[in-house]
Amino acid sequence: MKAEGISRKLLVFSGHLALWAILFLTPIFFFRAMGNARTFEFSNIEIHWYLNIVSWIALFYFNAYFIFPRFIFRKKYLAYFLWVMVMLLLLLLLNYLSFTLLVAGKDWELAGAIFFYIFPCIFILAGSIGFRELQQRMKQDREDSERENIHLKTELTFLRSQISPHFMFNILNNMVALARFKSDQLEPSLMKLSGILRYMLYEANTEKVTLEMELVYIRHYIDLQMQRFAGQVELTEDISPAHGNLKIAPMLLIPLVENAFKHGTGIVTDPFIEIRSYVEDELLRFTIRNRFAEKTAEALANHGIGMANVQRRLSLLYKDKHELKVTSDNDIFTVSLQINLAP
Repeated sequence: MKAEGISRKLLVFSGHLALWAILFLTPIFFFRAMGNARTFEFSNIEIHWYLNIVSWIALFYFNAYFIFPRFIFRKKYLAYFLWVMVMLLLLLLLNYLSFTLLVAGKDWELAGAIFFYIFPCIFILAGSIGFRELQQRMKQDREDSERENIHLKTELTFLRSQISPHFMFNILNNMVALARFKSDQLEPSLMKLSGILRYMLYEANTEKVTLEMELVYIRHYIDLQMQRFAGQVELTEDISPAHGNLKIAPMLLIPLVENAFKHGTGIVTDPFIEIRSYVEDELLRFTIRNRFAEKTAEALANHGIGMANVQRRLSLLYKDKHELKVTSDNDIFTVSLQINLAP
């Protein structure tokens, strides 16, 4: 970020330097073309013109960095107008003194000074205003972009934190049930839970993780849930390994699996859950189907919150690179997600 700022400032500096160099060279070519062939000497009229150019440069930067931001940005338009008038009068006086002291044998004329000096001053002033406005707009855009990035990161962290407690609540309930019945599955389940916690606390604390890590996390979650619902729900699991080094936002898919177990079990008649995942080239296809029963308003509201979080994260992270379809046909709920994981 700092290197980009230095490069931008260097580019602006080079542009200004080139512009003023062209402006300084103009009198040389003009007066040499008029017949003055001296190379290293400057006539008084040339010195006078160089003083004019210096005054234009001073006007440009004095307006851009002092007068314009101090008054226009504070909406003191009348004060700015008065300052501009005072500056133009002072510059006209300096032009008169320079011409009178340096150019002998010619009289200073107000009309000529206005046409050849004040009009260029006005153009220089307009350029200074445009430069300062553009600079301010670019600064504002950078600040807006930074604020948006901070906002998005904060929002994504918040959405992720909303998912994690719900997930942990289900897992801990499962552990309590295994401990209560002194199940032999408690130890391997605790090992899986340990791996899940390690993933959540360390690996999932980054912007992206490998797809395979996310899928292993989901497999562990499914295993723990099936220990709880063994014999109560028909599970079809077809999660293909993710080859290569494809990456995905962490904990993006788990809310969909959570919803299937939350709303596809319990009072559901002939419950089944179908979870399929495979990768074709760099396109992830993730599909979940489950049977559901009529829900209370509270259950439907909770389901909606979880799905809304997933949709929000997808819109933030994969704006034009995903397709999410949610359908409810009779008593079958289907979620079909496609994400282009290409870098």
